[in-house]
Amino acid sequence: KRLSRGISHASSAIMSLARLQVSGDCAREQFPLEMPIYTFQLPDLSVYSEDFRSFIERDLIEQSTMVALEQA
Repeated sequence: KRLSRGISHASSAIMSLARLQVSGDCAREQFPLEMPIYTFQLPDLSVYSEDFRSFIERDLIEQSTMVALEQA
């Protein structure tokens, strides 16, 4: 039997569990922790040219996020 997307499902489950545990701990603290929805953080794109930054934001980030949302 061939598994498809096994690693990403495991990573998603692990990250969800970690978020729940941390958010539960932080709910009792005075300063709650803000956690990003995505686990991948982009580098600072402001150091690149406007054309390249637009390409990255439009073609790579927006398109891939839109496809992922449509397939969900």
